[in-house]
Amino acid sequence: MNLHLDVEVIFLFVGIVLGLSTAIVLFLSKQNRAANAILGLLALVFTGALTHNLLLDGGIYEQKPDLYFLPVIARLAIGPLLWLYTLLSTGKKLKNVYLILLFCPVALELGAYTYGFQLGLEEKFAFWENTFGPYIRPVENWLGNILLAVFLVLSFRRLMHWKKLIENQRSEVSKLSKGWLFRVLLAFTVLFVVMCIWEFLPDDWCKASIVSPTDFIRTVLIVLLAWFGIRQNRVELVSNLEVEQPQTVSSSTENQTETTEKIATNILPVASEGVLFDAQVFSKIQQTIQEQKLYLDAELTIFKLASACQLPTKLVSFTINQGAGKTFLAFVNTYRIEEVCRRLAAGDQKQLTLLAIALESGFNSKSTFNRVFREHKGMSPSEYDPFG
Repeated sequence: MNLHLDVEVIFLFVGIVLGLSTAIVLFLSKQNRAANAILGLLALVFTGALTHNLLLDGGIYEQKPDLYFLPVIARLAIGPLLWLYTLLSTGKKLKNVYLILLFCPVALELGAYTYGFQLGLEEKFAFWENTFGPYIRPVENWLGNILLAVFLVLSFRRLMHWKKLIENQRSEVSKLSKGWLFRVLLAFTVLFVVMCIWEFLPDDWCKASIVSPTDFIRTVLIVLLAWFGIRQNRVELVSNLEVEQPQTVSSSTENQTETTEKIATNILPVASEGVLFDAQVFSKIQQTIQEQKLYLDAELTIFKLASACQLPTKLVSFTINQGAGKTFLAFVNTYRIEEVCRRLAAGDQKQLTLLAIALESGFNSKSTFNRVFREHKGMSPSEYDPFG
């Protein structure tokens, strides 16, 4: 059997080797196993597509027609796997029944290829001419694009929800940051756009390209999947965010019990019908965080603040959001910036570096401090004059 070697075939071969290597590394990863397993499956899906194109462009199908319909293509799995990976990375799990429904189209797709693969040679050609080519293949292509688009939208929405969620619970979110996941979704968005454009390009243009753009992006994505698999091992993947525990409400806030019970069970503070903002509760929260200097704790959470205030967590979260018009993270950072400015005005920079003052004021890193300071003061910390 002779392999027709050219630039594209060599590129496909490299992509397949990278895909298999990436999948093995991700499957054997001991950290974040479930999320890495999803990345490994995505790598295998792309490897399967590259394998099909290698067999086609390398002339192997022509020499071994029995290999036609080799079940290595699972295009309909890309969207669901990406969505599932996003859910796992942001602490959400799906019930088994939903997982079955999610991958039903993939099972049908692989079933069609498996059926065609086991047919005799003449039956294969008949199946292609009468069924697969005119009906199954177009549905596969369009449904693959539709599913990828839908699940990309759902993934971006989930990521935005996650961002709001942690910013309303934590005052330090660097370990929970999902900037890298956002870049994964952007890469898949590029793949989606190229795949859609590729469907409408003339066959002459497709044949004239040295390397198929879709194959190039698949190979790049394989490399990114390997990198992101390593990246996610360095951050905290929370299976479940902290859940509010029953708390004793002080007598001074007993009148808030009925209001608190009306707040939605979702920790995100939203204005629900019948829920009213209480200025006295907001004043108590401000007083507590100022007098006890809770903002100096870099690991301060909404749960710690609620405990110090002797108020239900949902009520504290709702009140901060409504009273300050900010997330819990932004609310706490306001006090930290004020503390830094106060210490600079007091001349503490003569004994300590600016970074040391920032860390003692509750910030966890220089980059976070610089970004937040610029957001509040419109200038970098080094440009700030406490007496100006």
